[in-house]
Amino acid sequence: MAYIQLPVGTFHHKDAVKQVDSCVDILRTHLPDRKTGLQLYAGGIEEGRPPFHLIGDMIEYSIGKDLAAESLTVHHPFAARNPNKNFNFYYPESSQTLREMSEIVEKHNVKRMTIHFSTCFFPLNYPDLVNGFQWKEDWDDLQTMQSQLQSKAFEHLQDVTKDFKSIHFGVENMPLPLRGDRIVDPKRILVEPLMHSSHSVDEFLKHFRNQQNVGICLDTAHYLLSKVVTDKHVELPGVWYPRGISVPLLQYTKKLAHSGKLFDLQLTDATCGWEVGKQVMEEGAPLLEGMGGRGLIDVAKAVIDLDIGFSLDLNPQRKNYSDSEWENRYSLKKEQIVAIELLKKEGVF
Repeated sequence: MAYIQLPVGTFHHKDAVKQVDSCVDILRTHLPDRKTGLQLYAGGIEEGRPPFHLIGDMIEYSIGKDLAAESLTVHHPFAARNPNKNFNFYYPESSQTLREMSEIVEKHNVKRMTIHFSTCFFPLNYPDLVNGFQWKEDWDDLQTMQSQLQSKAFEHLQDVTKDFKSIHFGVENMPLPLRGDRIVDPKRILVEPLMHSSHSVDEFLKHFRNQQNVGICLDTAHYLLSKVVTDKHVELPGVWYPRGISVPLLQYTKKLAHSGKLFDLQLTDATCGWEVGKQVMEEGAPLLEGMGGRGLIDVAKAVIDLDIGFSLDLNPQRKNYSDSEWENRYSLKKEQIVAIELLKKEGVF
């Protein structure tokens, strides 16, 4: 049976402890008879390395709230806006960062981690180029990108995960594009070339088919946002897999569940996708009445009895990853309760 989780973060925020207390109170009040826990979210980091000591402190504090270690999922930090070698798995520095994080997680007997590949680069000739992270022209060829970029990302992940067999590493699927709200010029859209479609995820799973502790964290909003772009054959810079191949969300969720490679589910709605000349919504929206029309109720029912982390990832519609909006994200007590009660009403819980 799945652990029903609420997300907590970011760790460096002054109210992080209050967020843990609030989430635990909601779960115990509204789901007293279910297995519950937390997704501990380390947050986006623009420069430098993660606050490892704070991450360990938050794990210890959560366990001190009488939460079992196996009820927790630790979300590895990622580069939210500016690519960072400590998290971009194209670079070897990412392996050392993940190794140190894994040591902390293993020390506290936590069994699940969520990871972003963060193999994202600014398009060629991007005017605000940061740290030399620029897409290589050769990567516009799919096979070249796979051999030069994707293979390195897989290698650097495998180099670490093979040494921590007690941890289940769920690599999260990404939205397409990755960044670009308020930016209507396709030449300035930031694209993550990995994990943005069912085909791309399948390629990843094929590579890690013999490694039992590496699987998928399925973010439903990311999947729905990407599907809008692939179904409409929208032209974006960079390179990715052929359009129109993302199967329906429920069908793909069941496929992952059957394969045994679905480690975590982040359940959240999506309101729209990126459209030329308009905008992109990078994330989803709170789970509210009417969401069943998008199939999310059926997705939840399909996985609720699995031994996975089941996170109600309640995102407000936001335009960037600013501190104020992250603060807003994790103060949505009302939306958390509404979502839980809705899923109870629909027979999920």
